[in-house]
Amino acid sequence: MPELVWIVDPATGDLVVEGLQVVDALELAGDLLPQPRELNCAQPLATAPLPVPGSVVRDPVLRVASLYHASVVEGPGRRSVLQVQGCPLRCSLACFVPKTHSLDDGVVLPVNVLVEALLDPIGAPRDGVSILGGEPVRRIVGA
Repeated sequence: MPELVWIVDPATGDLVVEGLQVVDALELAGDLLPQPRELNCAQPLATAPLPVPGSVVRDPVLRVASLYHASVVEGPGRRSVLQVQGCPLRCSLACFVPKTHSLDDGVVLPVNVLVEALLDPIGAPRDGVSILGGEPVRRIVGA
């Protein structure tokens, strides 16, 4: 049996098990736990609504695919996550989020608005923030 990592989120009671496929999880504890769901990097179960910027934007902006809180797979601990839109790299056919490849999709939002949304109390408790792709440094626009 491979090494298993069991993570229980103290805020929600959610259980994440790393090292098992869904079939293996059912075989191991199918009669004790709810139906398992596949959970991969950058594929959250739910996303937060994106903030709406003001009418005049002079700050630097990013093209954003989604924002979500309480991730336990995008870094150590519980994290708020900003998923940016646009990736010209196409580094792997096994990319978990090919929907973020388009350079034209997503919503353009000011960086200061995104920082406020990532640090919103609704995401607490949090141990950190993760910014992931698309390609996070590719789509910075503005002065």
